[in-house]
Amino acid sequence: MNKSNLRAAFGLFLFVIGSSIAQNFGEITYSHATNISGKQRMLSQRMTKIYLQRLSGKTEKLNKQYQESLVEFNENFATLEKNAANSNDNIKQAISAEKKEWESFLQTFLFNKNPSMTAVVSQATDLLKICNNLVVQIEAEAKGRAQSSNTDQLKVETVNVSGKQRMLSQRFSMLYLACGIEGDKSAVFCKQYMDVFQQIKTTWGNLIKNELNTAAIISDLNVIKGLIDSIESRKEALVKNTISPAEISEISNKLTKKYNDVTGKYAKL
Repeated sequence: MNKSNLRAAFGLFLFVIGSSIAQNFGEITYSHATNISGKQRMLSQRMTKIYLQRLSGKTEKLNKQYQESLVEFNENFATLEKNAANSNDNIKQAISAEKKEWESFLQTFLFNKNPSMTAVVSQATDLLKICNNLVVQIEAEAKGRAQSSNTDQLKVETVNVSGKQRMLSQRFSMLYLACGIEGDKSAVFCKQYMDVFQQIKTTWGNLIKNELNTAAIISDLNVIKGLIDSIESRKEALVKNTISPAEISEISNKLTKKYNDVTGKYAKL
């Protein structure tokens, strides 16, 4: 191979490597990064819900779920931190902020034996906001990469929206439980869980029309609609907080699991 051909081959090699870096978040795709960073939002609410459930006893199974969530959060964070080495400063700052807020969350839930209900919900909301910011920054970087097609960008956006439903499902259940424990139906938690339920319904309506939908995704979304309707059909009891927290938790867990399946399918398109 002469020098001219060697230079051309080397140039092609650099182009391929550069294109790969531009289309990926470190060693993973932007869709996958969006998926697992979005899971952090859900885990923040799931751990808070489990924390509240543990207050009523029967902790053996709940302790296992709590520990599993802690481990998953740490593993997801390690993956994101590792793959952010070549990302922009906004993402690196968002990762640092998530680490700091996570440590604060653990301080409240692991070492503060009797935090107030307001402190519990406030801490969960603070971590949620920080986790969401990282998702937003990853999505923004994906859009800014020159090699990202419109379809790739739509996929990242859809993974974010679908993944957010996992969080909303857990937050809905957590706020519903907080309202019941607090006992005061005028408490802010009681209004918030109804607002979150409305978001769940509205977002489902948007996702069912998404142009990326496959037959399998539509089938899953129809199952999700049935779960939403099982709550919507008892609107008066929902507003009065008279549906059992255990039933709401079970439905929210089913919604989370199904949306996790849907989000994974979007990420793999």
